[in-house]
Amino acid sequence: MPIATVRARELSTAGAAPRRSRSTSASAASANSAKPSANTAAAASEANQTSQPTANAAWTEKTRWAKAYGPPERGKRVASSLRLKAARIASTALSTSATSVAGPATSNAGPAKTMMPPPMIAPTPNTVVARASMPRLVEAASSVVMRSSLSPHAVAPVEVVCRFGAPRRGQHGRRGRTCPMRIAVLADIHGNLPAFEAVLAAARREAPDLLVIAGDMVNGAPDSRACWDLARGEADVLLRGNHERYVLDRGTPAGEDAWSGPRFRPLEWASEELAGQFDDIRALPIATAIGDDVRVMHAAPTDDRVNLFPWSDDGAVERVLDPASEDLLVRGHNHLPFHRHLADGRLLVSVGAVGIPLIGRPEAQFGLLTRHARRGWGVSHVNVPYDVDAALARFEDSGYLRAVGPMAQVFRREIATGSHQLVPFVRFEQRWREATGATGDDDATLERALRAFLALS
Repeated sequence: MPIATVRARELSTAGAAPRRSRSTSASAASANSAKPSANTAAAASEANQTSQPTANAAWTEKTRWAKAYGPPERGKRVASSLRLKAARIASTALSTSATSVAGPATSNAGPAKTMMPPPMIAPTPNTVVARASMPRLVEAASSVVMRSSLSPHAVAPVEVVCRFGAPRRGQHGRRGRTCPMRIAVLADIHGNLPAFEAVLAAARREAPDLLVIAGDMVNGAPDSRACWDLARGEADVLLRGNHERYVLDRGTPAGEDAWSGPRFRPLEWASEELAGQFDDIRALPIATAIGDDVRVMHAAPTDDRVNLFPWSDDGAVERVLDPASEDLLVRGHNHLPFHRHLADGRLLVSVGAVGIPLIGRPEAQFGLLTRHARRGWGVSHVNVPYDVDAALARFEDSGYLRAVGPMAQVFRREIATGSHQLVPFVRFEQRWREATGATGDDDATLERALRAFLALS
């Protein structure tokens, strides 16, 4: 089974003995020249050793290594501390791509790798790699966005790493080595149980200190109740999204007109599945602070529905995020993984979606936050291939497709293609009704509008 490498991280070199430089070796040689008797004895000893190359080859190599680098054990530690290690997840035979924004050039050091001088941006058809020497603002990569040809609104990084900020107190471990904290952030599950289970397994393999689910666990795919129950059992921190609010507000004066009637019968299905859970859902916040430098939210600090994109106006973005003072702001809601730096130096990260990703291909996503000593926070976007056929089969096996009607087909198509279908269809339907004079608010009229929409897409 192919292995998709989804994340690479740097191990700290703090505490390791540096390799001796040429000048240091020359100075040592000059100092030793003042001890002729000792040098003569050493030369005789080396001559005796070279006369028996087979028997003493190992001893000679060990002596040479010790003179240049110290004991062999220390050299091994140095090599180990410099080597990049990759965390791998089992996957199906789906193609993967990566976008990385790495830190200083030393983060790419290792016996089998060539160090690249920062800054550098090297795009390829499926990969964008950027390195920058500024630890706080990675200017060269702040606007790196990959758009899929399958969707005009899709961005498709498998991995984005942005390091910024100084470490907070207590981040340095013994002997100055890295003592990272990891936070896995999942969002927008939307009742897609196969995707949720695959992402949970991938996230748990990363051994996070905290697992955060940032809302929209329900509504869309058939398994809202199963996803809600699994989220409550697995998450260390659980947030509420706008789709949980739609469930709570259904049938009340607070309910939105757009989420009523046959057009959004999926909400009725989700509400019936979640009966008896409303009090627990209502008690959830839409945002929470983690420590003093991270805030996780569904959409914004005080709004569960506001849209923020890579191309959104800087001023508008900062006004929406102004209530939050943390350095790292992490969100879901828009189903697009991206990152952008704000004018005040904060970093906004959108972690993508678990259940209905909109990146142009059906791969579930989550975000991984890692705090390192000296380098601050690293943020990785991880794509997880999962059994999409099983997710699509649930629409029929559960009776969802038959009970919900045309809108179930729209959600199913989003999951199958990994591209926008719901919002474009809703907007198309309004124009279609104006153009055709259709007035019926029933499944038959909605089905006609859907056929017209699919004929254009």
